[in-house]
Amino acid sequence: MAQISCPQCRSATPRAGFGFLKIAVAILFFPIGLLILLTGRKPTACRQCNFLFTT
Repeated sequence: MAQISCPQCRSATPRAGFGFLKIAVAILFFPIGLLILLTGRKPTACRQCNFLFTT
């Protein structure tokens, strides 16, 4: 998992990933299901200050 820095407190935070349902749909409906992954990732939450941000 990639580490990114929080824009508010600058601490290292693991980047959020895709939800289980999005990955399951992408696999079940391959190759058209890959379009669901274009909708984006879950927001990343900082472990230090609980700030939510998108990457």
